[in-house]
Amino acid sequence: MSKSVVNSKTFEEAGGVSENPFNFVAQNIFCHTWSIWFIYQFIVLNKSITQINNKAWKGPSKNKHNLILIKTFIYNKLINLLKLDKLLSFRLFDYFRFIIVSNNKNKIQEIIEQ
Repeated sequence: MSKSVVNSKTFEEAGGVSENPFNFVAQNIFCHTWSIWFIYQFIVLNKSITQINNKAWKGPSKNKHNLILIKTFIYNKLINLLKLDKLLSFRLFDYFRFIIVSNNKNKIQEIIEQ
């Protein structure tokens, strides 16, 4: 009997549900994209479940880093794969490249440079 390895790490904690709309958990509401990301890792990149699990951040900054991981995947890979490049021409979409830090809506960090 072979050993089964399951995806046991958290990439999207609480599905984006949070009482504070400015924290990293609330900013990460990409359930659908996490599914596509997983399929992309597993099928296209041929990553094992163990390799995928190792991509999950641990510790107190895990939610921030996982948010950056999925937003970077969307911006740098998925938009092109799905031929949605038109999104990049919308001024409002430029905000996608930033995250709110320290639960302060007035403090932002650029995570995807142009």
